[in-house]
Amino acid sequence: MVRVTPSFPEQSVLLVFFKALSEPARIRIAGRLATGAASVTTLAAELAIAPRDCARHVAPGLGLVSEDAGSRPPRYQLSGQWLRDVSRVLLDSPRSRALNGATDDRSRILAAFFVMAAYSRFPAATRAS
Repeated sequence: MVRVTPSFPEQSVLLVFFKALSEPARIRIAGRLATGAASVTTLAAELAIAPRDCARHVAPGLGLVSEDAGSRPPRYQLSGQWLRDVSRVLLDSPRSRALNGATDDRSRILAAFFVMAAYSRFPAATRAS
């Protein structure tokens, strides 16, 4: 589960996401695990990473990788739940909600001012007469 702070959920998820992929070795490991589960020994051999470093990068804590504890030696895989949680928070914007059929007025109104996740125009100011 991705932990977020209540006041700035997008920023805290971004920090978790970028921390999980903050080292080139982790990015390489994540790329390899995207093709299937593997043990530390296999990852280290295929990616030319020292087994000790590889074990450190797949250790639980950041959430990106999960362990299949039932296998010997332990095999690691990308955590589908973590990826879904991060995607849900990071991709949730007024525009994406509108594109996904959001029905609340606020989302539909805000989405009208976005094109390709950027403001296309500012709302016209309304003045009380």
